[in-house]
Amino acid sequence: MNQRKKDYQLRTVNYTIPITPIAWKRAGSNGKRFFDQQIHDKIRVGIDLVSQHNDQSKFIGPLHMDIKFIWPIPESIKRRNILAPSIWHTTVPDIDNCIKFILDTIGKTGTIWTDDRIVCSLNAVKIWGSVPSINITIRELE
Repeated sequence: MNQRKKDYQLRTVNYTIPITPIAWKRAGSNGKRFFDQQIHDKIRVGIDLVSQHNDQSKFIGPLHMDIKFIWPIPESIKRRNILAPSIWHTTVPDIDNCIKFILDTIGKTGTIWTDDRIVCSLNAVKIWGSVPSINITIRELE
């Protein structure tokens, strides 16, 4: 039996951030230096993540993540009744930029893990839904 499994139960932790998903943006520049254009968004999301993580220890080993990005259904589509809730969101932003925003934000909290390199497996989806949010599940791997 794996020594790690003997010592403690592998954890799975769920986080829900009740906002419209945010995509990562490149650093801005004012001519002389670069700056993070999204610092306020990252702080807001980071506070939600840290409060939901409570006093749990940091993840230190290999991880799997499931991320669900849920965008609000636009009013124009609702009025025309074209789109049922919870179907694929195929417009901008790109899913990779949404993932980068989440990984960067989690790393900046310094509370959940120390480096995103421990994420070894990832599943992410973008969908339309009636309640916008970002749902994250982090699961330790053996």
